[in-house]
Amino acid sequence: MNIWIMNADGSAARPVTDNPCSLDDYGPDWSPDGTRIAFKRGGYSSQPPEAKGLFTIRPDGTGLSRIPNSVDYSSQPAWSPDGARITFARDNGIFVMNADGSGERQIVPGQTAVATHRPSWQPLPGGPPPPPPPDTTPPSTPANLTAAAGNRSIGLTWTASTDTGGSGLAGYEVWRSTSGAAGSFVKRATTASTTYTDAGLKRGKTYWYHVVAYDGAGNRSGPSSTASATAK
Repeated sequence: MNIWIMNADGSAARPVTDNPCSLDDYGPDWSPDGTRIAFKRGGYSSQPPEAKGLFTIRPDGTGLSRIPNSVDYSSQPAWSPDGARITFARDNGIFVMNADGSGERQIVPGQTAVATHRPSWQPLPGGPPPPPPPDTTPPSTPANLTAAAGNRSIGLTWTASTDTGGSGLAGYEVWRSTSGAAGSFVKRATTASTTYTDAGLKRGKTYWYHVVAYDGAGNRSGPSSTASATAK
């Protein structure tokens, strides 16, 4: 079992974790700034103890990190509103620690024949409002890409994307292929503009392009339609 994320409307579902087949990932919780997801990895298996416990990972599936000193029977992690601490449950109570795994202490003792579950943070009355939910919505796909040939250059223009996820549109990636629209594309540049000039090209050679929008949270749109031109 893996951790998955998707847009609020149910689209673009994709896995975040890819765990060993004998283990399960569950109980995810977003960090307040949306950059990390804490979760439990466990299960009945012959995997060594260091393969289990509490982990964090980036929403794009990179940066998997085991929280030091967490054990297999630690579960149900929950970030503090400021992202500095994580609370979690064990068989013998509720605990809290710093986000890096240090400073662990018990805050609710367990009781015989009574289980403690599902810790969560609540803001104090009169305190600051909770942070907004993390942005997992990609920008719209750039439209109307055109390519115009110049002197050993090709000028690209496209229609701006929009971003409704809250983090704001951050810019565009320009991707180029030298082997056709179905060929392999390589990222050529990033820009905050809706225009880009690819210079220093070989005269008489054709180049193909598409553009991808990205936002402040790192969400990326699908590629635009492909446009091509032959450098003069």
